[in-house]
Amino acid sequence: MKALCLAALSALAVGSHAFVVPNYATASEADGAFFLTATATAGRTYQVTISATQLTGLVGRTLTGMRWRMNGGIAAAWPPADVTYANWDIFIGPGVAPSTMSNTFALNFSAAATQVRTGPVAFTAGAFTVGGTPNAFGPAIMFDTGYLYSGGDLTIEMRFTNQVGTTTTPSFDAATAAGGPANGWGVDFAGRWIGNLAGTTGGNANFLATYFESSAANPTISGTVDLQDWTATLAGQMVRFEITAAGGGPVLQTTDTALDGTGAYSFGTSLSPGLYDIYAKGSHWLRRASFGVTLTGSGVSGLGYSLFNGDCDEDNEVAIGDYSLLSTAFGSSPGDPNWDPMTDLNGDDEVTIGDYAILSGNFGMIGD
Repeated sequence: MKALCLAALSALAVGSHAFVVPNYATASEADGAFFLTATATAGRTYQVTISATQLTGLVGRTLTGMRWRMNGGIAAAWPPADVTYANWDIFIGPGVAPSTMSNTFALNFSAAATQVRTGPVAFTAGAFTVGGTPNAFGPAIMFDTGYLYSGGDLTIEMRFTNQVGTTTTPSFDAATAAGGPANGWGVDFAGRWIGNLAGTTGGNANFLATYFESSAANPTISGTVDLQDWTATLAGQMVRFEITAAGGGPVLQTTDTALDGTGAYSFGTSLSPGLYDIYAKGSHWLRRASFGVTLTGSGVSGLGYSLFNGDCDEDNEVAIGDYSLLSTAFGSSPGDPNWDPMTDLNGDDEVTIGDYAILSGNFGMIGD
């Protein structure tokens, strides 16, 4: 649990990917204000829903924090003295359309929400500056856990304790509920609030002009691998994945990853979205490819491989060289001078007729 204590930062110079909702508020002020925090001991709950049409620039990115700014009609920076909050929880998840937002907070998540933050928050005196048109966005409340946004309407819920250190509450720039739908409220976004951090229902709230911190999310490639004829546990078995552009070319990424007990795997990539050929090879299994795989901003899932056994010498074919290695190791087990784990094709810790049968059945096969 770490407190946040940051100096004021310039408006769109902060972060590496400037993104503001409402989109029109990137360089212009919204039509109103909202006093987000309060000194009342009950704290507050503030929830917003955002239409996917407002979030297109964040698809495939990981949300890492949020910033707000002072309303243009405010003459002095906020806070006038250091201010703290004992706890500030944030939840994010798939949401309902703003036009159907309910007064019941729980009904505004269309699927399970992810808690991305908990713990104290602190703002130093003067952290939210004034004098700009619009004013600069202030310090960010950063998440403990990033949220990968893959598209769709989004709901964000904050539950936080009362502020301590000053009785002056922040008048943040916001789109007013009364100004909707012309200003986007009720169509592109909507909000609810209640003066209780444990509240279950609330009333209409102005929508804070919000700068989203985000980072490029590393896409994840995942699926399962079937290591044919292997009778031992799959857990810990290493598989090498190689990625090329669709149609061939140089290897763009090589990753060695361990399977779990079900044969599942998952690894990240920094490759840009596009079409790729993705190859998988186990130690004494032939390499197999998935051709023309579409890699999106979030990656690809469900990519399955079934690998043929018998490539003892790892030359990606089952041939006489593999027979030679297996013959040399025949009858051995771990600790014997002629033991070669590459010839134990079924994983039973001995090289026997069973391994010969596997090799014979796949003799002449060549991997991709």
